[in-house]
Amino acid sequence: EYSMQLNASRIKVLQAQDDLVSNMMEAASKEVLNVSRDHNSYKKLLKGLIVQVSGIKLVFPLFCVFSISHS
Repeated sequence: EYSMQLNASRIKVLQAQDDLVSNMMEAASKEVLNVSRDHNSYKKLLKGLIVQVSGIKLVFPLFCVFSISHS
């Protein structure tokens, strides 16, 4: 009984974390889309992300950057 309750609690925590990450990803995607409409803002964002990724790559060498294609 205790084990089942513990597992149910863990599942609730994991689901809440998943929901939070999903909501953050959706909000970030919308914001990037808004920023990408303004060339200067998008350029500034990309430069900032490249600087951040450069710092992260020093710690985590296997890190990828993805960009929105402007065709």
